[in-house]
Parts: sequence; C-alpha cells; structure tokens
Amino acid sequence: MPLIEEPTGIKGRISNTIEVTYTNSTFNQIYPKLIYPAFFIGLALGLLSLLSLGLGRKKFLNPFLAAIILVLALYGLKNQLFGVPYGMTDSFQSLFTPISFIVILGPLLYFYNKSVLSTNFRFKRPYFLHFVPGLIIFLWYLSTSLTEESTKRELMHSPFEVVISHYEQSIAVLFGSIYFAISFRAFKKWKSKHALRNHTLSAWLLRFNYTFLGILIIWGLLIFVNYWIYSFGIATLLYQVLWMSYGLFIYWICFEIMNNPKFFLLNKTNNGVNGLVSITKAELNSITDRLESLMRVEKIYLNEKLSLNDVAQNLEVNPKYLSMILNNSIGKSFYEYVNTFRIEEVKDLMIDPVNSNITIEAIANKAGFNSKSSFNTMFKKVTGMTPKEFMKSYTST
Repeated sequence: MPLIEEPTGIKGRISNTIEVTYTNSTFNQIYPKLIYPAFFIGLALGLLSLLSLGLGRKKFLNPFLAAIILVLALYGLKNQLFGVPYGMTDSFQSLFTPISFIVILGPLLYFYNKSVLSTNFRFKRPYFLHFVPGLIIFLWYLSTSLTEESTKRELMHSPFEVVISHYEQSIAVLFGSIYFAISFRAFKKWKSKHALRNHTLSAWLLRFNYTFLGILIIWGLLIFVNYWIYSFGIATLLYQVLWMSYGLFIYWICFEIMNNPKFFLLNKTNNGVNGLVSITKAELNSITDRLESLMRVEKIYLNEKLSLNDVAQNLEVNPKYLSMILNNSIGKSFYEYVNTFRIEEVKDLMIDPVNSNITIEAIANKAGFNSKSSFNTMFKKVTGMTPKEFMKSYTST
C-alpha cells in the first residue's frame, strides 16, 4: 500500500488528536471487550432469526431487522479481523471474504419499515432490484476470494482495493440516507392517516430510524475526515468510532427485545405488532361516536358487571382494539372511562331532591359502582373532593 503523506496544520493536529485517543491504554482495554461480544451476539441473533424463518418456524425477529443486525455484525467483524496482527491471522484473507453487504442496509431499512407498517406486506419479486448493487459488490468480493494468494496480496497493497472499499462505503451511506428519507416519509404518511399516535409502534420506529440515521452520520463524517486529511489513503482508517456505534446499536436492539419481547417476537401469521392492526382516523371516529352513544344514551355503565368484552361486543370490535383506542386515543383505561360516566351519574342523582333520603353508598350502587372504596377513590379523582364535600358545596350555593 502506498505511503501516506504526513498531514500538517489543522489536519495534522486533528490527526494527532485521533491517534492519541485511539492509542490510549484505557481505550484499548475497553474497546475489544465492548466490540467483539457485540459482533458475535449480532451474528448469532441475525443468523438464528433468519434460520428459523427459512425452516418455517416461528420467527425470532422480523427478517429485515435480523438482516440489518447481521450485516452490521459481519462488516464490523470482517474489519476487526483484518486489523488483527499478521502473526495471529492472515489479514489479507479476511479482507476479501465475501461477507460485506453494507450496500443493502438502505433497502433493508426501507423494507423493515414497510413490513412493520403494513400488516399484509408481502415481499414481491420486483423488490429484489433494490438489492442489485449489493449483489454486484458481493460477486466482486467472491471472485477475488477465489483468486490466487499472490493476487490477493497485490490487491491488498494497491490503491485499487482502497478505492473499492471507499466506493462501497460511500454508496452504503448514500443509499442509506436516500432510503432513510423514503422510509421516514412513508412513516409520516402512515402516522398522518392513523389515529393512534402514541402507539408503541410509532415510538419504536422513531427511535430505530433516528438511531440508524445517527450511524449514517457518523459513518459519513469518518469518510469525509479520511478523504480530507488522508485523501482516502487507507480503506478504514481509525474507524473505531464506527465499530463502537455498530456494537452499541446491537446492544441496544438486544435491550429493546428483552424489555418488550412480545413486540419483536412475531409469528408467521402476524406482521403487525402484538397482533394489533392500526386503524384509520375515520374508523376511530366511528368507534368513539358509537361508544359515546352507548354511554350517554343507553347508559350501559349502570350495569355494575360491565366488562371490556361486553362493550366491544356491542360495538362489534375486537376487545384489544377497544382497549388500544381507550388507552392511546382517549387516554384512559376501560374502567377509568366507564367510572367517569358513573361519577357524573352519581352527581346528578345526589343533587336530585327525589334521592334526598337515599344514602350516598346506595346512590353509588345505583350508578353502577359495586365497591364503596373504589367509588370514593374515583369520585375524589374526578371531582377533586369527597362526596360529602361535593354535597356541602352544592347546598351552600
């Protein structure tokens, strides 16, 4: 590989700062302990998920998410192995191992978003065109991996290999940015058409897409620094920050999976999240209007044994949908929502002279409450006062 001219001026100061940081003993002790386990975890997680899909068994992860993790783990591991001293491994062999798929990260991000947002998503043949650039680079690595050892050494020490590496990285970042923009636009469009804006799916995709964008930004800055200071003299010069971001990304995904496994562990018949399909604003308005009518006109809350299933049956909707609507759109649990109407009923009954001789507890039972303690707690929560304080304030006016 040709010698690199020693940078001077501001470039030299930046170069020296980077070198001092990466040669620091503390950094060199922490770095391998953080990075290598992450890559091997990502390798196992991605392979097991894709293998389970291939065997037709229950999916461990969404295949596109599993592929993203696997691509990052493979590329990071490949470059780490190449950086191992020659006495421990034949570095030139790992350099040309055909496990570099970074160009397909962008399409994988797009199809991951698409598959999660659409419950009836199916991968069609034309979609394979998105992966053609990655296939071309894979074939190049495959062809070089099959060449003579002497040819590999010549390539490793020639500018050509460095140029290929930087083309690959630059295309990966460019495609990743384009597909991020397309994915984010699709997400915003989906969100504008669906009413459940606080749904777990929406929050997760925001976190995931922005984190992915963060990796692209770091990667792009490192490519720029490599070009600005070293004129692309080395393929992956001092990219420890990038490998660390890969590792932290994999750890973060693992944390998310452990924190909410039902969200990620999807089965073959469900491309949605937790079996819940998002509904449009028109559908939401229809359900909430009918729900309001059930409460205000038919007063079904007077039934002290009223359950979520009873209301869902009246509305002819899935109980999970109804619970999701109440929690994410109305902002109340089922019993909070129902008890709010019961409290209003109690207030009307308490100020009605016809009920002057009836105890507050009897009035509460008449309104649908079957527990004195839950009634008192809910009444205080809704009105900010106890039933006796409410009556006192009413009579004083």
